[in-house]
Amino acid sequence: MSTWNDVVTHLTGQFGGQQVQPTLIRFAGAAGGDAAPVEMFAGHETLQGPLGEWVTLQVPLGTYHELDFWKVMQAATPLVCGAVVVNGERLVLKHSARLASLTPDDLTIAIYLLTGSARQLSSLRTTA
Repeated sequence: MSTWNDVVTHLTGQFGGQQVQPTLIRFAGAAGGDAAPVEMFAGHETLQGPLGEWVTLQVPLGTYHELDFWKVMQAATPLVCGAVVVNGERLVLKHSARLASLTPDDLTIAIYLLTGSARQLSSLRTTA
């Protein structure tokens, strides 16, 4: 994949994605099996200089009121893919990749890894 349009085509075709803004796609990530899909977002970012274009995958986990923040941070430490960030009152699992070197398989693998990690981290809810 070398362009944002390639990412859009892949996510709409393979994951039923819907482009909600020119630089944002909403889609359902799946980790296989009988597990329910996980709501995810893919965003397009262009950085100045030689860093170029990036795709950022994000999975909202819940608010920091709903999750045990420290347990989430401890559980996220060994993740292979992604990091937990604070976005307002929400904790979000986020992963970025450079578009120039991204393949469809790389994107799909990242989605599966994030989906599984999001399920694990969301299970640390303190409220129902």
